[in-house]
Amino acid sequence: LPHRFEPVLSACHHLPVARFAQLCSTACRICLPSAANAGGSAPQLPADPAEKEATAVLAGAMAESLSRGLPMSALLAALEERGLSGEHLAAFASVAAEFADAGASRQSPGQLPHVVGVDWRLDYLLGREQQLQQQQQHLEYHLDILTDCPAKPRLRCSRHQLQDLLAQLREALAAVESVASTADSS
Repeated sequence: LPHRFEPVLSACHHLPVARFAQLCSTACRICLPSAANAGGSAPQLPADPAEKEATAVLAGAMAESLSRGLPMSALLAALEERGLSGEHLAAFASVAAEFADAGASRQSPGQLPHVVGVDWRLDYLLGREQQLQQQQQHLEYHLDILTDCPAKPRLRCSRHQLQDLLAQLREALAAVESVASTADSS
């Protein structure tokens, strides 16, 4: 884990353990949405900036661990190395284990689904000319994201929305490559 996490994790000891456990739960819901958000509601971040930062660091640490396929013991060791210890480390371990167990029935424990392909379809909308002019869209794109788990996210979008999605994916790729090249040079 990055050294910049250390001051944030060390400062968590000032929080009551019960409040810290709530922050851990929010971080887990961010990283394991299928296990935690059966209702589809997004997790609410705390209003306090220090608590929000702690939640982001915990979610970042968990996401890094999941993306690398590391066991929970490796994540706990990394958190401890960066200043989290005692009851707070135990609280994180307990909350994370509950979320991992909840997600186990949907996918391999501790693993995020991997994209393995994309199916797509382009539909040309037919109708009365007046209706099509009002919609300003004659084409509709359908994308099915194929993953290594049974869930198959589906998207339906216009050409403009698809272009926006591609631009955002390119930005994300550039950011990931930038972080990876920085990490490789360290």
